[in-house]
Amino acid sequence: VSLKGGVGRGEGRVELKISNITGTICSDRWDDRDAKVICRMLGFNKAKAVRNARDRYGMGSGLIWASEVACRGDEHDVTECSSIFVGRHNCSHLQDAGVICS
Repeated sequence: VSLKGGVGRGEGRVELKISNITGTICSDRWDDRDAKVICRMLGFNKAKAVRNARDRYGMGSGLIWASEVACRGDEHDVTECSSIFVGRHNCSHLQDAGVICS
């Protein structure tokens, strides 16, 4: 997981690299519990979700890996969260998810 377009290493549009393919996460149902998992993966303790990250961090490109992500907040990896994965969503990069970690 990485963050793109932010000012520091703790904020930006969420991008996932799976099987050497980079993509984004749709912000449908995106909340602070989901952001907490992303921030934990990056070594941070606090998290704030940013819906429609394009407004702050620009639009992603390529694949949209997941939509309607629903984490409990205690997962160690976002792929452990409930979601609708690639090919089964109605999102565009206008709805990319972002986070602010600290």
